Amino acid sequence: MLKASLTFPLCIAALNLSLLLPSNGAASTSTITSEGVYRFETAEAWEQFYSSGCSYPEDRCQLITENGGQAFTTDHSIGLEIFIQDAQDGENIVWRFWKPDGTLKWAIGITYDRDTDCWSGGGMLTPDCGDPNSPYLDSRIYWIANAPVNCEMTGIWTIEIVSNGVVRLSEPFELIQGQNSLLVILSPIDHQDFDLDVETHFTATKPITFAGQVTPPAPVDWEVELEYKPSRPASSTYADPPRTFTTQPGETHDETFDSVGGQLKITATATVGGQTVRACHTATITGVQIPEADITASLVDLYSRGATPRLMTGIAREESSYLHFCRPDNNCTTGQRVIYNRNDDWPHESKDETASHIGLMQVDTTMTTAWDWQTNAKQAVSLFAGDKLRFARNNERHIRHGDGKAKIPGHRGLRALTDVELENMALVLYGPYAPGTREVPAPTLAEKLAKQYYIPECLFGAVILKNQDLECQGGLWVWMPNLTGNPQGVEYADNVRANTK
Repeated sequence: MLKASLTFPLCIAALNLSLLLPSNGAASTSTITSEGVYRFETAEAWEQFYSSGCSYPEDRCQLITENGGQAFTTDHSIGLEIFIQDAQDGENIVWRFWKPDGTLKWAIGITYDRDTDCWSGGGMLTPDCGDPNSPYLDSRIYWIANAPVNCEMTGIWTIEIVSNGVVRLSEPFELIQGQNSLLVILSPIDHQDFDLDVETHFTATKPITFAGQVTPPAPVDWEVELEYKPSRPASSTYADPPRTFTTQPGETHDETFDSVGGQLKITATATVGGQTVRACHTATITGVQIPEADITASLVDLYSRGATPRLMTGIAREESSYLHFCRPDNNCTTGQRVIYNRNDDWPHESKDETASHIGLMQVDTTMTTAWDWQTNAKQAVSLFAGDKLRFARNNERHIRHGDGKAKIPGHRGLRALTDVELENMALVLYGPYAPGTREVPAPTLAEKLAKQYYIPECLFGAVILKNQDLECQGGLWVWMPNLTGNPQGVEYADNVRANTK
């Protein structure tokens, strides 16, 4: 989020990746000074920063220098205000918030255009410009950006100001667990972990109890947020809708989490003597090792009408080593890392930097496919039995009968593929070496057809063109594994068959 010291406050809440890179040809000769790091106890304190000022406790906003350089996990956000003088044309200024473990929590940037006297980027719907009658007014301006810290990792954080790729300022602050004797979260305890439960076939937790204690007794309002971000740097963050509820004095409340997992941020709020007090804990929901017998039974049942009923077990072996959840630095096969500071069983990520595929069958990543292994399997079987087999039949038809529009000749006398052979064609399309992917480029239909599992070969004859089709004169067309056009795809399909259980 970003806010400028202007007549009308400007809030910016989107990340523009292009603004995180150095600007070409622009010199970093501006003067940038820190105006202080602020802790904002509430979202309202942040929104009112430029209208009502910053005083504590009235505005619930405070310079951290007035608090020993510390902020609390119960705070809403932390912001660094800077003063910029003589901004250069094209100068790109970025706020970067680094967590104690060295990972990037938040980054946002703005760029100055001297010709228009405007700042843009960072999610602004329209550029923020100076007075056209007072040139370069906005080359001298106050800006502040903030990052949410509620229930975040404790320890030493760092906020950096980067101008055209060069770090100009670095401001540390310490985030500590919020302490409030008036309101205490009794359950869940801070950093508690909850596993998916055997009674739900490892797709949901047991009921999790929420309990608080207020002195003197008072109702507690709860907000529970759940997010999951795979370990890959460019992966998306997946969130469950926030849950809110109220407990009366001496009362507890249970919540069950189904087909979701990750980090829980638990915020409790109460009113004591007219004062709002808050407490915050974090917890995690992690997976467990799914018994192989359960996986096998499910996959065979889901594909029981297929030509090879146990074929899906081979895909699971090839894609994830039969592990929907895995433990980094132990049995994960793709080099994924620990997340949320807990080395536990996390969804099995794909190798790419976005963790675009997940779990047992490496299907497209969503919160549900990551945390519900049964949904993961169902989606994979539906994808294979539906789309991939349909595409395989279409490709077979194009190879046998040709395509006049694409000027692709057919192969006269080439037999139809069996159902098992069509599965082989579909396996190549399911795996990482499908024609048309980054691993196997094939921009045209003709090139895609040349990189399927099977290609036609003329045995004991000569290939001639006859009526726009190819004929194996004096011989016989046969289907052969495509060991030259797509050897990796053929190997993938063969490994699947070799690893069926």
